[in-house]
Amino acid sequence: FALKGVVGNIGSDANANIVLESQSENAYTLDMKSVYQTMTAGDFALTGEKVFSYIHLGGCHDVIYDENWNTPTGDDVNDYAIPVRVSFQIINRYLREMKRLGVYDDATIIITGDHGDPINNVRDVREPRMTALFAKPAGRGGNEPLKLSSAQVSQEDFWPTIFRSEGIAPDWEGTSVFEVPEGAERVRHYRWHTWASGSLDEYVYEIRGSARDFANWKEVHHEHHDKFLMD
Repeated sequence: FALKGVVGNIGSDANANIVLESQSENAYTLDMKSVYQTMTAGDFALTGEKVFSYIHLGGCHDVIYDENWNTPTGDDVNDYAIPVRVSFQIINRYLREMKRLGVYDDATIIITGDHGDPINNVRDVREPRMTALFAKPAGRGGNEPLKLSSAQVSQEDFWPTIFRSEGIAPDWEGTSVFEVPEGAERVRHYRWHTWASGSLDEYVYEIRGSARDFANWKEVHHEHHDKFLMD
């Protein structure tokens, strides 16, 4: 779980931008405790200036802190549910401040991860891999209960979701996550890169039906590269 947040031009009001009143001197850090301490040191504030904020956290890669932001001990060092709850302390801070400032209802919010549990990093995919997705459209309030959905969405739907919610490109090709009906079968794609220092293999899978059933996954592309992904 790596939280990547973009906060700016929330809703239809161009003046409703939310930022921390006091910015951290450390502009980029993977240390969640440092980010949480900065976020809770002061209140958020609205500004008329357009703001782009980028936050990248280690999330569930390691169990570094317990829920009181101390070093975990005993069985907690292997409990990966703990960094999930720690990550949501940061997310909840954002949501509470948005509600306090009156911009939550008008905001489109997408919370997800950059990947699910990789299980392995050195071979093709042989089991389902999915990433959690929380999404709230603009115009929905904070008192509505959380609803579970089995709609077949993917990250390919994020751009039309964002562009249409902001009125940037309402006719952007594709489907918003909020437009996918329950029970509709869609074709999605999963791209997977193996992890190696000097080379990698790229796999692309086509998914038809529920991604929970690996029988619905079909490999449609495999290519070897004599370089690392970031080179």
